[in-house]
Amino acid sequence: MDPAPFSVEPPPVGAPPPPSGWAYLRPYVAIAAALLLLLLPPAGTIAHVAIAAAFVAVLACLWPLGGRASGAAARWLLLAGGVGGVLAPLLYANPYVGIDSMEWLWVYWAGARAWMPKADILLWVVVCGLAVVAACLRGGRVVRSVVLAGTVLVAARALAERGALAMVRVDRVNLLWTLSAIAVGGGLLHLASPAASRRGTARLLAVTGSLGIVSVYAGWFPPENGGRFAAIAYYADEIPRLLAATVGSAETDPSFGQPLLEQLWAVGIPFLAQTLAVVIALGVSMFPSRVRARPLRWASALGVLALAATWVVPVRAGLWFRADELAARGVSRVTQTVAECFMKAGFAPWLCGVGALAGLLPARDERAIVGGAERGSGRGLRALYAAAAALALVVLWVGFRRDGGLVVDATVADVLAAGRWDPPTAVLAFEGSFTLAAFAAVFVPAGRSRGVVLGLVSMLVLGALSSVMQRSVGGVEVFVAPALGAVAAGAALGAARGARSARGLAAGAALVLLALLLYPTLEPEVAVDAVPPYRTNLWDVALEPLLRADGPAELLERMGEPGRWLILGLAGTALLSCLAAATGGRWSSRLAVGTFVGVACLVPVALTVLGTAGGGAPADPLTAVLRAGMTLRAMLVPYAIALCAAVTDLTARSGCPPEASQTAPPSPFAGTSEIARAPGGAALPPPAL
Repeated sequence: MDPAPFSVEPPPVGAPPPPSGWAYLRPYVAIAAALLLLLLPPAGTIAHVAIAAAFVAVLACLWPLGGRASGAAARWLLLAGGVGGVLAPLLYANPYVGIDSMEWLWVYWAGARAWMPKADILLWVVVCGLAVVAACLRGGRVVRSVVLAGTVLVAARALAERGALAMVRVDRVNLLWTLSAIAVGGGLLHLASPAASRRGTARLLAVTGSLGIVSVYAGWFPPENGGRFAAIAYYADEIPRLLAATVGSAETDPSFGQPLLEQLWAVGIPFLAQTLAVVIALGVSMFPSRVRARPLRWASALGVLALAATWVVPVRAGLWFRADELAARGVSRVTQTVAECFMKAGFAPWLCGVGALAGLLPARDERAIVGGAERGSGRGLRALYAAAAALALVVLWVGFRRDGGLVVDATVADVLAAGRWDPPTAVLAFEGSFTLAAFAAVFVPAGRSRGVVLGLVSMLVLGALSSVMQRSVGGVEVFVAPALGAVAAGAALGAARGARSARGLAAGAALVLLALLLYPTLEPEVAVDAVPPYRTNLWDVALEPLLRADGPAELLERMGEPGRWLILGLAGTALLSCLAAATGGRWSSRLAVGTFVGVACLVPVALTVLGTAGGGAPADPLTAVLRAGMTLRAMLVPYAIALCAAVTDLTARSGCPPEASQTAPPSPFAGTSEIARAPGGAALPPPAL
């Protein structure tokens, strides 16, 4: 009997329901409400009511709609950051309302003699232009990766010691804060979408970024209070007083309350907005990745808006409180405010970084991987963690001694007995936490959790210690070059052990590191009419002096410079990491890790201890240990080694992808459209009706 008449065809899948009217109107309502919030002057009761209604409308527009994630929010942020970043330099240099120059940007660029501002401007325009291109592409995974890597380089150069792109010198804004804000914004923006993939990665980014922001405020001691209280304690005490004084003075003497009100909107409200974003990020991250409820997504979108208010609120308040100057100068005052927000305050890099990161997260996932870290990789990583912990102990002992301590003339027990949070206690907390975590990592099994903890602790201590040290390669903050080398080497080792996504991380970190090594350095003193030469760390500082040595004796003398070995080691690490990322070779990845740990980290310390840099060999072992500890801390060696191992823990995986071995998920129409078959393959008779 023919079983065909008894087979039931699956019902036709209907077209998705058409979007509602609110889905069409929401973008226009959001734009109109945002314009009211930005442009409407708070003069009179009607204006205040309109501003409040516009704020409520923005909150309503954040409520997520159903459907699949399209990445529209990430593309809009990329477009806003790219367009704003391209226009900002044009507002600074143009013949109409120019701020720094009354000629076009390209004329100003061609006429500048120094190489560093030229490179800064070119880097800024190229990265922002690529952000616009990435916003226009539907996929654009490679372009967004380039934009994200370029944003890191732009942020590092914008916060550098000297250059055309120096951000507004607000002490709370440093590179660690900027990168943490990008991580929080990108993670929350992805959690605000209904996408099911990589929500765990987004939660991890939100948590680590939030802890990074908190660490900046906990480790920064503002000069306003004499450096006695950390910023988080300072703001917790100052903002309530500022609110009370503002309300009280406004009731008695409005002229006295105006400066307090300006300070509240310029400093207090942005700090409260950051606090709200951090609280939301930590709260949202507590829910499992499978939870994608609309209130949770709405809270994530609100966190992104609160973080963006860090830049928007001071600009809006400046236009409020400078109404007289705005009326006198007109367009030039507005253009200056907008340019400072996007360029000097770093709003454009944040928008580009958040958009690129959020656009990369919902990209296609790798195949599921069976098993954990590769067998045989545990001993090497344990050795790196043990070395980092031992070196960190030396740094602690050198920093906290009653006789000539590097941090304070007191022991660890003395600092703990004092019972107050001051700069020595903050340094002890960061370095001590790292030492304990590194020692624990030696005995903890390899895995993602170990990499997350050690990577987070390493980055926090790197960012905390960089604030009291000088600039390093490329004039950027001192932790940038060691951190990039550690990430490149660790990701290269992870790529050789089965993680395909680690190749992009290794290549990106290595290319950014090479860009810093080839970036123009500070120009030497030349005559007024002379053009300074193009000088880089890799060639002019490291290689050229070796090639111009007059003999073996002078060559050996010049090879005794620790800084030269650091640059050469970082360059070798970057090149070997690029090779490992391209080929996935084991030996190139192992050479990258060995070059980073040996040549870039340990060799400069050994040369310093031996006195080849001109200090002379130490007379006793105690002097050698003290000299080694100071060099280890100055070069951030223990934390860079642990970060390298942590990145490998996060990326190194092995196992066979479950292709044919995995069974397909059952069809929703199983048992109706399929014909039952016997074990031998013959069709079974249809059931009796």
